[in-house]
Amino acid sequence: AYAIARKRKTFVSESILVGSAKDGRAAIIEKSPEKIALFTGNGQQIICTNHYQSETFGHDKRNLENIETSDSPYRFARLQELLKENRPINASKAASILRNRKGVGEAELGLANEMAINQFIAHHSVIFQPGKKLMWVSTSPWQCGKYVAYDLNKIFSDSIDFSHEIHTEPLTLAADSFLQQLEYQQLLIYKELIPVLRKHIKKKERLDEQTLHAFQHANPHFFYVYELLGDYYHATGQQDKAIRNWKKALSLPIPKRSESERIEHKINN
Repeated sequence: AYAIARKRKTFVSESILVGSAKDGRAAIIEKSPEKIALFTGNGQQIICTNHYQSETFGHDKRNLENIETSDSPYRFARLQELLKENRPINASKAASILRNRKGVGEAELGLANEMAINQFIAHHSVIFQPGKKLMWVSTSPWQCGKYVAYDLNKIFSDSIDFSHEIHTEPLTLAADSFLQQLEYQQLLIYKELIPVLRKHIKKKERLDEQTLHAFQHANPHFFYVYELLGDYYHATGQQDKAIRNWKKALSLPIPKRSESERIEHKINN
């Protein structure tokens, strides 16, 4: 896998997690447009979020800046915590980790926060069990739908019939119970109202108080709710309310330094 990756050009930085049943190990291929490294880690687990860990990138300026200013180290710490709590890992536990929406120590982050493992933006996620050649692919919405199981032994056999269903239903993992909770409905309301607020901010038009309250109530622990409310009040000439909401946003968990600086700039200008 590493030899193949070395031959290919890339226009963006990528991390490729590779697991080998034959070797009984996993590794991360870390690749940027300029260089490549193979990170094998130590011990019985290897964790990958959005920063590089190899010596090759250990002094890379962009990687160091990413570690210092982004949410990647926070999610790394959360993964360490969840893996420790859920040993030994199986497919069901792996799915629960991928669906996790809380922060370190079960901290409340608000829904759709990039500090969480499940940010409610991913198209899909995949679980592999290399030793048994099994894989699970998530279904919508996000990681919350059922994880459909596939037996790769059957799929790559000569006898597979692709005119029929090829998944392995008995091994499929159930959808997240979160989908039956009020919090999920609130998430949908939050996502539905974001473009409504942005439209009124752009046009500098006022919204009814009921809509504003519904937006805040839908996701009350997420910093971006209050940043956007602050933007709305600023656009409609209600500066005191704008500053109050921006300050509230700063009091909540914020993924990136640039986002905190953006809000601070709004308050100070």
